[in-house]
Amino acid sequence: MDILKTLILIVNKEGIAEDKTAQIISIRFDNLKKIWNITYLNNRTYPYRKDDVFILDDPKEIDIKDSQVYVKGKYIHNPQHIIEFGPFFKIISYTGKTYVHRHKFVKIVKNQRADKNVNNIISYLSAVSEIVKPDEDEEGFLHKEITSLFINEESVLSSILQNKEPEHNASPDIIISPW
Repeated sequence: MDILKTLILIVNKEGIAEDKTAQIISIRFDNLKKIWNITYLNNRTYPYRKDDVFILDDPKEIDIKDSQVYVKGKYIHNPQHIIEFGPFFKIISYTGKTYVHRHKFVKIVKNQRADKNVNNIISYLSAVSEIVKPDEDEEGFLHKEITSLFINEESVLSSILQNKEPEHNASPDIIISPW
């Protein structure tokens, strides 16, 4: 099955739905027995109860250019694809490994460098950092940091660069990082 076009989740013995799409070569429903017959890559066919198989198609590719992806608060380094299948996101890494998560666990954060005004300010700071570098032959540390800076759309720095009022958080337990 094409992992970019279909998501097949099968409920295991522990009651957890697992993505088996890449391991399946065919799937058909038996109307008489009300079961799914699923054939795997090893050419073995197994029956599954109707309620244990979820087939989702009509995917929507999510544009992750200039974005960072977090799953349960953990940063996902450089995913190749993120595909939305109804209430799920399928995240595909460059190694081909796939992860399926519900929407509520996935956060896609845009880089505010795409904003023209923000980019103009960063370009100016980058030009200034070229002037203050320690050695003419070396690229300065400050210049490298400024040119590779990811500006989280929810950060205080983003609010400052866009001349917006930062969101206020009443919780004293959370430390806000401006970067």
